[in-house]
Amino acid sequence: SYTFSGLGKRTYTFAVTPYSEAGAGPTKKAKLTTTALSASLAPSTISYGGKAKLTATLERTDTGRGLPNKKVQLQARPAGSTTWTTLTTGTTSSTGKISFSRGPARNYEYRLVFGEGSVYFGATSRALKVTVRQAITGSFAAAKVKPHRQVRFTGQVKPGHPGQTVHLQYRSGGRWITSRSTTLDENSRYTFVFSKPAGTYTYRAMKYGHGDHAAGYSPARKLTVR
Repeated sequence: SYTFSGLGKRTYTFAVTPYSEAGAGPTKKAKLTTTALSASLAPSTISYGGKAKLTATLERTDTGRGLPNKKVQLQARPAGSTTWTTLTTGTTSSTGKISFSRGPARNYEYRLVFGEGSVYFGATSRALKVTVRQAITGSFAAAKVKPHRQVRFTGQVKPGHPGQTVHLQYRSGGRWITSRSTTLDENSRYTFVFSKPAGTYTYRAMKYGHGDHAAGYSPARKLTVR
């Protein structure tokens, strides 16, 4: 076998002639056209449980026309990995377009691969990263309480991260300030118990990101104390 590199956007003719002690055999010729896979991803950041859509177009590079009815592989790898795994295979439309919908449980990279054949060279799209934000619920047991009465703010982090730290933040002066922290239980749930003087406050829970997931935030919740 022989590997060609640096090929331009065009159709190439290749000729192969076998040789033996008896001399040259019949020459066989083949024409192959270079191809390209342009791919995009939306959204690039999802919350845990959400989905992202990968869309691509397979084209022959000499004319820019889409290639219909061609098999394209969807490959993936966890963020930080160097090994690609084929997840599924799809077929391009009449205009060369193809799409896949994926909902990874952690940060992942995807790419699309068109295998070479008897007429076209293969093509591989650029790698596209899906960032998965931790999904956090959070709410007050009672949104209106008397001054200095205990209030409870509870919720859960998904996917589960038992033993890790979650923070309670309040809104002040246009920014979020961390007031206290606690550890997630075996079900990845948390509880904050505290009291406040009279006033109106806005709280949320947050958890910092790590290698597998981006930071997550609960919805902002209003607390009225009077």
